[in-house]
Amino acid sequence: MRMPVWISKLALRFGAFALFALLLNALYTQFLFEGDLQRYSPVKSHIDSAFAEADIVYLGESSNTSFNPWTDTLTESIADFMQLHLDAQLSGGAQLKGAPGSRIRAVTHASYHPGLFRQMLNLRGERKPLIVVTVNLRTCGPSAEFSGNEASNQQEALFYSTRPALLTRAYLSLHHYDNRSAAEMERLKRQYWRTRELNQENCQAPFPTTRDWLDNLAASHYELDPKVRNMADAYVKEFAFLLDENSARIKDLKAIVEECEQAGLPLLFHLLPPNYAHAEALFGGPRDPGNLVQYIDRNREFLLEQFENWGVRCIDNSQLGRGVENQSHHYTDQWYPTEHYDAGIRQAIGQSLALALVEKGSDSLYMRPAARNRPNSNIPMPLADTLLNQWRSARGLGLSSLAPMRVLELKEVASASGLEFWNGHYWLVGDNAPYLFEFDTAWRFLARYPLHSKSEMPDSLYPGKSKPDWESLGIRDGQLWILGSGSKPDKRDHFLIWNQGAVQIKGSLTHVYQELFGEFEKRKITNNEGLVFGSGCVLLANRENNQITIMQEAQWDAVLAGKPLQRAQAIEVHLPSLQGQEASLSGLYIDEQERLWFTASVELREESTWDGSIAGSFLGFLEPQVWKQALPKTEDPKGLLHELEVSPTQVWLAQGQPWKMESIVVIGHRAFCVTDSDGGPSEMLEFLIP
Repeated sequence: MRMPVWISKLALRFGAFALFALLLNALYTQFLFEGDLQRYSPVKSHIDSAFAEADIVYLGESSNTSFNPWTDTLTESIADFMQLHLDAQLSGGAQLKGAPGSRIRAVTHASYHPGLFRQMLNLRGERKPLIVVTVNLRTCGPSAEFSGNEASNQQEALFYSTRPALLTRAYLSLHHYDNRSAAEMERLKRQYWRTRELNQENCQAPFPTTRDWLDNLAASHYELDPKVRNMADAYVKEFAFLLDENSARIKDLKAIVEECEQAGLPLLFHLLPPNYAHAEALFGGPRDPGNLVQYIDRNREFLLEQFENWGVRCIDNSQLGRGVENQSHHYTDQWYPTEHYDAGIRQAIGQSLALALVEKGSDSLYMRPAARNRPNSNIPMPLADTLLNQWRSARGLGLSSLAPMRVLELKEVASASGLEFWNGHYWLVGDNAPYLFEFDTAWRFLARYPLHSKSEMPDSLYPGKSKPDWESLGIRDGQLWILGSGSKPDKRDHFLIWNQGAVQIKGSLTHVYQELFGEFEKRKITNNEGLVFGSGCVLLANRENNQITIMQEAQWDAVLAGKPLQRAQAIEVHLPSLQGQEASLSGLYIDEQERLWFTASVELREESTWDGSIAGSFLGFLEPQVWKQALPKTEDPKGLLHELEVSPTQVWLAQGQPWKMESIVVIGHRAFCVTDSDGGPSEMLEFLIP
């Protein structure tokens, strides 16, 4: 049966086209391909020669060849040191294992990651060398995954293929690769920072998301050198993330394992050491509320667990030099968390890899450079070492600052002094206002409730010095307690218990203040401005001497009833100063983590009962293990004890105008503070906190 004419014509045309394509491919390969390789993928020739010649192929990024220009005289790469150490081991009688031979060839490319190393495997030939893959914790995060350089990297990786050269050129011309723009990558990166919850598993971040953490950094430490702030910002961006099985780099690493298994290629991963020293200097260690290191450690453990599950060997070099003196000096880049090392760490990594490839190796068999060629870690690194001291100081008392995320004017409240969150609403009192004020969770005014009978109510505010000075609110047994400051005998020695829309009880604090502070008639050391109930105790904050007095609730009830004080304890809190004057406590609150939060302000005045100009305010907290040291015990001596002096775990200056913050409530990662405007409308300040 004869073939239809149209089919023969079509076949002829396809054949002619195929022949023409083959001819074009041959011409392109012969005359133009090499130029495109040099232009778009210069590293391909190194990959080809490595797979063709090497017994061990080291796939690395810039960490392989970086060196420290301030301290290094040796410039050998990690792979070079690995070769030197391996040769020393074999010369010393050790036997090779896990590799067909000892000849090492390195493929190094800046900003590369496992996804690109996987594509390099396309160029493997008939040889079956050991594949050593560099794993960088930082490269597994969103900053690297959504890098603006990724399109360029993927363009270069087009040439890591055995497809016809002309087809690769066509893919290049048609942008047939992941060519998302830098702007698109930036959008995806910011989306990741904004939406991924950091408080998971055993990790507790100071903020819910990376975006929140970065926003806080942008608003804090404004007085520091911008280089230090940018450095802190970079460390959060690079390390504040949590790996999981759906992470892009985990999938890439697993694909490398599967491809090597299928091809019969031996495989070895090795983890690089991140700059723990700077991460800890910037954000503290495991006990620090801003602990960033927990994420580095957790991601390291996750990777090691995955490697074990996949049955692939990994040399964990991540802890090299951790905790040693001047560890950070071994890192070339002092302002960004790259894994660029001096010869000391490069040699240590090379040695560890060499030892992993031999039987009965010895760590005493290694190249010993002359003293003049060893990196000198005592040489101060430029800029970072000196300016990091600013950061360390700023994280201490008096220098750290927080800018309020939101400032609302509370037109209905004059001189706000006490704040509580109760029954789903915010409740406020003012020191010269005869009302209790109620606001909803959006800080919309709902109502005000009189604190006196009609016959006792002033027209609006209390006149002059006759105010009862309502300074603090507390919640006990489903009721609101309102306390006067006691700064004047009799007039300011009252308390109210409020519930169900009205004052239920009114009583005197005269005996309480006399028992607690003594010298009752002088009244220069009594100015109670904070109240909180917690751990079965009552805590009062005395503004005049920055003492927090703690007593059991039963003891509180007894003293209220006129009985002698049996047992109480006082903590003296050391606070920062402004314009030469120490801040004074003004509010207390215990959050869900049992941290004791406080507000404190600096009011420049000559007498405690006078209002003066405001220099500024602070907010901060004491960890539970700090303030709970003062919980009264049955074996304590009777009376009021003044034995414990503490400094806050953390304290911040409220950034912006010199606020006079009077009270605080903490809900999750938000702190709400109210200001006393001394007669004008008060304000609510909302802060993002650890």
